[in-house]
Amino acid sequence: MTATNGEGTGPVSAPSSSVTAPNVPGAPTIGTAVLGNASATVSWTAPASNNGSAVTGYTVTPYIGSTAQTAQIFVSTATTETVTGLANATAYTFKVAATNGVGPAPSRPPPTR
Repeated sequence: MTATNGEGTGPVSAPSSSVTAPNVPGAPTIGTAVLGNASATVSWTAPASNNGSAVTGYTVTPYIGSTAQTAQIFVSTATTETVTGLANATAYTFKVAATNGVGPAPSRPPPTR
């Protein structure tokens, strides 16, 4: 950066310290999914990195085969949540994505339960 006055432009300043803008968090590591009566309790491990912005919640998406069902958003840093509104006698998998101030992260599916 330089300054200019009536006499001209002054010398360039020294560089600033390095800064890195935050990014979306890493993907959580899926744990277990245990089906209940029209629900499932899904557990995961928080992402290894929040990439400079604290995790503020998680989105859990149930799948029947490869078809995504309605995602449920949890505004909580808890790493176990109960997904409701599921059909009994139906096989589901789940994907979990962390969210921080920048946005949602990638997700990873658990095994079918």
